[in-house]
Order: sequence, then structure tokens, then C-alpha cells
Amino acid sequence: MEARAVDPITATAETTRVVVSNYTCMAVTIIVLVARATLSAKWRRKIGLDDVLLYLALVVGIIESILTEKAVRRGLGTFIRPGNSATLQRLSELVYASDLFFLIAMLLAKLAVVRLVYRSASRAAISKGKLMVLQVCVGLWGAFSIPAIAFQCGMPHLWLYLPDRCVGEGALWYPTLIFSILTDAWLAVCAWSTVPERQIGQKQRQIILGFFGTRFLTCILTVAQLALLAPALRDINQPRAMPNPTVLKSFVMNASIITAALPVLYKALGTYTPTPSAQAVIYNPDAERQGSPLDDLKRPTSVVLPNPKNFDGMVSEAEVKTSPVSGDNDFSSKFSSAFNKEIGSATPKA
Repeated sequence: MEARAVDPITATAETTRVVVSNYTCMAVTIIVLVARATLSAKWRRKIGLDDVLLYLALVVGIIESILTEKAVRRGLGTFIRPGNSATLQRLSELVYASDLFFLIAMLLAKLAVVRLVYRSASRAAISKGKLMVLQVCVGLWGAFSIPAIAFQCGMPHLWLYLPDRCVGEGALWYPTLIFSILTDAWLAVCAWSTVPERQIGQKQRQIILGFFGTRFLTCILTVAQLALLAPALRDINQPRAMPNPTVLKSFVMNASIITAALPVLYKALGTYTPTPSAQAVIYNPDAERQGSPLDDLKRPTSVVLPNPKNFDGMVSEAEVKTSPVSGDNDFSSKFSSAFNKEIGSATPKA
């Protein structure tokens, strides 16, 4: 007969740790993405493919969190007798589904970062080419990792993980997580390489570098997850062995989504300022005559400033303000006086 569902908060310290960390991480993730959506709407930032992928990752992550909580209620973190096959089967199904949703959420978050960098990078072909290669590599990681974990235990019970019936006692998790670490590190490096191309101040550049650098946090957490998962995969009593790896899995997934969303929190604020090189000065060609009294009026008649509503902050999309620059006196009065002098000097004396 199937055992009764456990209370995940009071069953054991392990179950409490799994549930509390699971929902705490997801709550933080939801807050960050709501803030991103609010700021994007405030600054009228157009919805791009990076947004779609990121919010899909959030939906998948929520499903993964629900599955994890259900797995805890079915006995994850508690001792299950080997003969209780019905409970073990249901628990294995939930853990199996949770693992697959974890990988899908990770893939979507990685692709969201690629598209975010691609969207904001320079239009130079070399930058776009590097990002396309990275996007292909991330796609290959997903094409390998998801089927590898899905079919590592073979038919007919794909969902039933036991060390002696799965490939290499779960060894396919090792390349899956190792290549995840490498792709996340590559994402951060590629994002950094595009920052010097931006026409922004040094302080703003450092802040953006810091936001993209948070991607390394996902790498560190994945290393910790791999360290805890390796001995747990060889443990015969899986329900008691998996709580700590499950906690790290939640940390990794939510960190991946959050670090993909963080850069836009700064960019959407529009607080960056252009460097002097980003400002294009346009002069009046009619005032370029040498020695003319109009030379005193040579000054920029229009300045191209980065549009604060533009996500990239690039000069390629700008607002042009063409109003003349006025001094202490009215500009038209100065122009009339200079023009009269010019006409007077050109009139022959009788």
C-alpha cells in the first residue's frame, strides 16, 4: 500500500531545506523579472526574442519548482523502504520530470543571454559572427543534455533512476554540467567583449561589466552542484541522497534566470551618459567663409544625443535637437547685426 504524503516542512531537516530554498529562490526570480518587465514598459523598450526566451524560462522554472515540491511530498529526503514500489515509482517520475524542466529552463536562459548580447552589440560582422557561434554551441549543449538525461536509464522505465540500471551510474550528468559551466563562462566573456564598443561613460561601462559578470555566479553554483551530485548518483537510497543536490539545482536554475535578466534592469533606467566621442557636432555650412563676421556665430547648431529610450544607447538611433544655441542675447538679433556688417563690407564705396 502506498505511504501517505509527508509534510515537507516537518518531515525532516532535509525536506524543509529543499522546500524553503526552492520557493525562496523562485520568489526572488519572479521579483527580478517583474522589475525587468516594469522598467522595460516604462522606457518603452520593444519586446525582443531575449524577452520571450527569458519569460519562457521563468514559466518552465515555476513548473520545475512545483514538481520539486511534489517530489518532497512523495518522499524526497525521507527513507523509503525498497519494497514500497508504488511510492518509489511516483517519486522517480517527479524527479525525472523536474530534471528535464531544469535543463529546459537552463537552455532558455542561456539563449536569452545570447540574444540580449546580440541585440545590444555592435553591428560589426565579427561581433555578430562570434555570437552566432556561441548560440550554436548553446543549442548543441541543449540538444545533447536533454536527450542524454531523458534516455540515460533506458526503456521501458526511463524515469526510474537506480545506479545499477542507468548509464555509468548517472555519468551523463558530468558532461552535461561541465559543458553548462563552459557555456556560461563563454556567455560572460562574449558579453564583456561587446561593452567597449558602447558609447557610454567609464562608470556606466563598469556597471554593465559587473551585471554581465554575475553570470560567473551560475558557473560557481554549478560546480557546487556537480560536487554534491557525484556521490549522490552512486547511492542506492536515492530519496535520502538527493536533497542537497536538489537544493543546488534550484540555486543554479534561478541564478541562471536572474543573471540573464539583470543587465536590462540597468539599461532600461536610461541612466547612462554618452562619452564625448558619442556626440556628433553639426556645423552650419553657410557660416564657413573665412574672415566673415559670421564666424563669431560658428557654434554647433544641432547636437546628436543618444536617445534614452533606446536600449543600446548607440548613436545609430538618436534624437536630433536642431534648435539654435542662444547666448545672453537673442540669436536672431546677433545674426541680423552680423549680416548687415557683411552686406556693408561688400557694398562698393561711392
